Amino acid sequence: MDSSVQLETLREVVLRTLAELGMPNADWSLVDQFVLQRDQKSLGRRFQFRGIRAVWFPDRGAIDFFDELGRLLTTAIVPVPIRSNVQAA
Repeated sequence: MDSSVQLETLREVVLRTLAELGMPNADWSLVDQFVLQRDQKSLGRRFQFRGIRAVWFPDRGAIDFFDELGRLLTTAIVPVPIRSNVQAA
């Protein structure tokens, strides 16, 4: 699976979950996205929306959603294995 397909899968899960949380047009409120790295190794990805942050760590196979105070709102399972070397968009 190439990195563009991986990123699209992640975005689909994030947007679907945000819609379930009451943000049906979340793609319009995407503020930024980051590749999380340590020692130049990709650890996951963070999507920042207005009021909600979604964080994906591939070793967990899930995306955690937090409110602006850092409280966990929900966790969404990523439906397919996605490699951790997702490149920045």
